[in-house]
Amino acid sequence: MPRDVLDWLLDGDPAIRWQALRNLMNSSPEEVQAERDRVATKGWGARLLALQDAGGQWAGGTYWPANDDDPDQGEVEPCINGMVVTLGAY
Repeated sequence: MPRDVLDWLLDGDPAIRWQALRNLMNSSPEEVQAERDRVATKGWGARLLALQDAGGQWAGGTYWPANDDDPDQGEVEPCINGMVVTLGAY
């Protein structure tokens, strides 16, 4: 990998930096772990975690359709990934 690209990745957010250290450089496990620990307190990771409510969920938790009280009906969206994508579209 060109050094300028590697420098660009290393100068970025801790969420990117720790992966570059882990996957692209010959960094020690201690150095990788120290950078990964920063993800929760700096940059994108910290912003994402700050959006959690007191119970550790985002936006009140998982959405379940109103008809979930009848287990014989099954889910409206049979694929949990499809449900997440559908909800994310809103």
